Amino acid sequence: MLKYIEAGLKKSALSCLLLDEYLHTAPPGIFQRQSDFLVISVMTPDAPRAIALIHEFRKHSQTATVIACGQDPTCRPGFYSGKGVDFIAFGEAELAIAELIRNLTAGSGGIPAGIRTAETVKLIEPLTVNNLDLLPTPEYSETEISGYRFYYPLNFAARLSYGHVLFSRGCPGNCIFCTQIHRESWGKVMRYHSIDRMVAEIRSLVNLGVNFLLFDDDNFGLDRSIHRELFQRLKIEGLNLPWQCHTRVENLDDEILRFYAGHNCRLLRIGAESGSAKVLRDIGKTSSPKSYLNQCRRVFAFSRKLGMDTLFLAMIGCPGERTADMLATARLIHKVKPSLLQISFFTVYPNSVRNDEQHHPGRTASPPASAFHYRPQGKSFSLSVIQAFMYLTFYLNP
Repeated sequence: MLKYIEAGLKKSALSCLLLDEYLHTAPPGIFQRQSDFLVISVMTPDAPRAIALIHEFRKHSQTATVIACGQDPTCRPGFYSGKGVDFIAFGEAELAIAELIRNLTAGSGGIPAGIRTAETVKLIEPLTVNNLDLLPTPEYSETEISGYRFYYPLNFAARLSYGHVLFSRGCPGNCIFCTQIHRESWGKVMRYHSIDRMVAEIRSLVNLGVNFLLFDDDNFGLDRSIHRELFQRLKIEGLNLPWQCHTRVENLDDEILRFYAGHNCRLLRIGAESGSAKVLRDIGKTSSPKSYLNQCRRVFAFSRKLGMDTLFLAMIGCPGERTADMLATARLIHKVKPSLLQISFFTVYPNSVRNDEQHHPGRTASPPASAFHYRPQGKSFSLSVIQAFMYLTFYLNP
């Protein structure tokens, strides 16, 4: 989000400084600069850190405007009342935030749709960007390119320079654990950049030395026709870089896997979640778990045959899950033989369907902070042991 806001402000000839704590923590004295605005993107686990940064900023810039955006302010705006925040931006608010800053700079004071003062406690419908090409193209420095890494090992002899791209936004899935903590976009409706826009964005990354693409889409490959068009065009343009994506079992079959392998796909990050039919149904992953599990076995086996690596994304500690269900997941993992494995704990975050059911009926007001349990639910010694067992038996298997 912040890269799009940065690009929009630069397009309006407004100077800005982007600080991404993924790359480094806030350097000493950074907030002693005199600034007119602070835009801070917050996820729930980082909310205390964000509030501390805002308080530090306020010590030196008491009259500046502070805008909070991202997953946590969108889901619980009332939490930010009285904490030094002036405005809350809801959802995909990149364009709205840039417009607000332009308005305030010009003295017009107009507040765009999707933005409210921080005194509000009511949730509003998050903004979504329907025409993704209206978003300005993010600009990266060579330092940023070298800092944004992918930490799983890939089977390459060359030194990799990663470029992150977002082709689509939205996901029509109904997984009860899904939240903006894990997602890059809002809403169920799928939206796509134009092919021309994606080609231009990828070419600019290649010019910075990028030699591997990471598609960060929440649901890559749902619309096969537009993805075929993209990779065919990239091949014509000489931009047929190796790439990886995050996708779902239902989006994959022999035909599309052959196409991906033929267009330089090197890794599929697949959110398979569980080997238990009961759990898959309960968490909203699928209404047909038997066919889902059969397809899962086929996808991993055929990907391996085609030479594409796979990352199995598993989840344990789901509501009502028994030890037998987790062992079913372990058996599925050993059956399908993915290249890599990641095991997460089921966690109730703000904005997830599970959290809405428990604390948030009707989406009318922001519940108290204590209502949000963004630590893994039911994480216990026994769950940790099962997770360790699954990792050890997978990664230490010759």
